[in-house]
Amino acid sequence: MATWVGGTLIVVMLIVSVALHEAGHLLTAKHYGMKATQYFIGFGPRIFSFRRGETEYGLKAIPAGGYVKIVGMSPLEATDGQSEADVRAQAAAVANLPTKTLPDERRLFYTYPAKQRFVVLVAGSTMHFVLAVLLTFAGLAIGGDLLHDPGPSTKLGYIVPCATPDQNNNCAAGAQPSAAKLAGLQVGDVLSAVDGTPVQNWQQFQSLLQGSAGKTLAVTVLRDGAPVTLDVTPTVRTNAAATGAAPTQTGFLGVSPAYRPYPSYDVFQAAAHTPPALWSYVTGTVRALGRIPGEIPNLVNGKPRGPDGPAGVVDLTRIGGSIASAPETLGTKAGSLLLIGAGVNFFVGVFNLLPLLPLDGGHIAILWYENARAWLARRRGRADPGRVDLLKVMPVAYVVVVAFAGLSVLLVYAGIVNPIQG
Repeated sequence: MATWVGGTLIVVMLIVSVALHEAGHLLTAKHYGMKATQYFIGFGPRIFSFRRGETEYGLKAIPAGGYVKIVGMSPLEATDGQSEADVRAQAAAVANLPTKTLPDERRLFYTYPAKQRFVVLVAGSTMHFVLAVLLTFAGLAIGGDLLHDPGPSTKLGYIVPCATPDQNNNCAAGAQPSAAKLAGLQVGDVLSAVDGTPVQNWQQFQSLLQGSAGKTLAVTVLRDGAPVTLDVTPTVRTNAAATGAAPTQTGFLGVSPAYRPYPSYDVFQAAAHTPPALWSYVTGTVRALGRIPGEIPNLVNGKPRGPDGPAGVVDLTRIGGSIASAPETLGTKAGSLLLIGAGVNFFVGVFNLLPLLPLDGGHIAILWYENARAWLARRRGRADPGRVDLLKVMPVAYVVVVAFAGLSVLLVYAGIVNPIQG
């Protein structure tokens, strides 16, 4: 149940972020008086819709994004049979009139000043960045210092039942009990000493065990506040070695540590730690974008996927489910889910600003290219060359769309058959 809830919450956060992204475009367009005729979440067949004023709002069947139709964003749109030059001339003739008095054909996107068009285009990513800030603050305030792993304690959090568990600590029927089980160690015991040597941390305890395969050790633990000494004999575990090297043998006891609780934050501490967290998103996003080309072969070949590689919707829902079902406090789980939402929103906000059509960043790049070209023409006493012919750049946009769609499908497939490990 908890796994299902965690995965559902991740999906809900993704849908909400898409809705707010498109709301950013819609609200800024309406603020400037542009004509926005549609606001939809999803693509494909319409599930439902309703109209408020001149805008149709609705939901479509494929939850792979959303869109706002602002009339005049494409030069291919016809306006009562008029050419773009005619519309621009008419718009210039009434440029000083209040927006509300302009007829619809004067409210086309491309007739507005470049600064206003830029605000509309960048508003979607801005919503993602605002969400990242709010979710980060909320995650830190609710969950505490979740960005810094407090590490394992010297308290035992799990006893492996057998000496030969699989990678998920599951044991076959009739398997030999683990050394920890045979010695009588219990969950909740706090390690105190090994053969009289005080145990300072879990790493020290591990090193003592690994070098004592087959040797009997006197392990002292605190149980209910009282010292208890147990004779423990770690079993011998043979570890596979790299090609050309001899296998190694280490001691295996069959215990896992309980982890220290995350330090809690009040609202002021959460606010103070939000900027460093946002900076970690910046560096993480740069690394993630740089790794995408190199990770594609791993997705295709089915090689093990680490937590730092690209993740799709299936991966995110699986991670959300794992967090929700983890043996942590409700605050820690809620804070972790919020921070995942924050990181995803920041990444999407940056990704959407890449100068590639059909992303918003591609439209922004063309906008400023047009204005730079017009400025140079004025300096040379020449006529404004006008808008970029999108028909010439559409083939590039189609390639980008196909590439993004292919990567999305590949990530969904990998999330099902080759989940992220670690």
